[in-house]
Amino acid sequence: MKQKGYCPSCKSKDPIDHVIEVDSNEKYFICPNCGGKILTSTAVKEYKFYVRSLLRNAGRYLSIRNNYLKSYVAYARVIEFDHENPYALSGRLVSLAMMSTVREGRFDEVRELLIVDFNRIYRKSLNESEYINISRRLLLLSNQYLKLLYKRLTFKNVFYDSDCIKLFTKRIDESIKLEKTILSQYEYLLDRHPENLFLKEEKERVSAVIQNNEKMSKSKFTEQHGYTFKAMKDEKTGIITCVSDGVTRETNVKSKKSLSQESGIHKIKDKIFTRGAFISVAYTVSSFSLVLALAALILSFIFPTFKLISWIFAIVFLLGSIAMIVIAIVYRKKVSKELAHLSQITSE
Repeated sequence: MKQKGYCPSCKSKDPIDHVIEVDSNEKYFICPNCGGKILTSTAVKEYKFYVRSLLRNAGRYLSIRNNYLKSYVAYARVIEFDHENPYALSGRLVSLAMMSTVREGRFDEVRELLIVDFNRIYRKSLNESEYINISRRLLLLSNQYLKLLYKRLTFKNVFYDSDCIKLFTKRIDESIKLEKTILSQYEYLLDRHPENLFLKEEKERVSAVIQNNEKMSKSKFTEQHGYTFKAMKDEKTGIITCVSDGVTRETNVKSKKSLSQESGIHKIKDKIFTRGAFISVAYTVSSFSLVLALAALILSFIFPTFKLISWIFAIVFLLGSIAMIVIAIVYRKKVSKELAHLSQITSE
């Protein structure tokens, strides 16, 4: 039986060149690249280790280092030679979705990539649970993105200006397109397995999500919320006047913000998914505090007159370093737990 193997003897600098096909029925094989004679079982183990290491690094970029572009590239690299790896397929789509910012949504690209993967793999696959896992993750991320975007574009549930409303409704439309694509794919799977009650439940759940977002779609959003923005009454006080449900309200926006950089107005931050950044900051502060603690300790020996003060500073910085490490570890576990919840195939 043919399966993937990894040749540890190849001298190519690119590890992907080490990936080859081996016959599991044979005890040894000759590498077509380097000509080395290798145990088949060793090559298979090395291959599994190589894939796990790539997925682990990609997961770190995604959950801890807050670098979604690198995680996307790492997952895509696995797909180059393991075309149907469910974790890589799911991770690549999630990474692309989390690259979305306030000004650049990526869910249209996610939808196009999902269509390609579905037509290439899931139409032929008999394991619908893998597809359900990916679709659930994307729906959850789409919902989280809209919630975080709404918070970024509003103050006390009032949008900063009409441009923010236009942008938000555009992002809602992009999410609805993705949801409708997923719904059509569920319908295809149901046509193939009409007796599958679980697929029917998932289809109904997606339909409910679409109906909820359509209530806030571009055609109905201003009508539903009744927002009619006027110019700011007073540039100094930052009072915005709007009409909501027929009632005029005035909201005092202390920190005036806008999507574009304007004189006297703060620019709305672009990043949306930034949770992993806190961990890096915590480790950086911890390292800096540890250096200061060592510096204070060294000064206590150089200047004996200030020994007591130096020791106090050393202890304070050391405790601060330990505290930041503990906070970073706790937060890292929390983020990893949430991502594990997203990545696991559920059977709810």
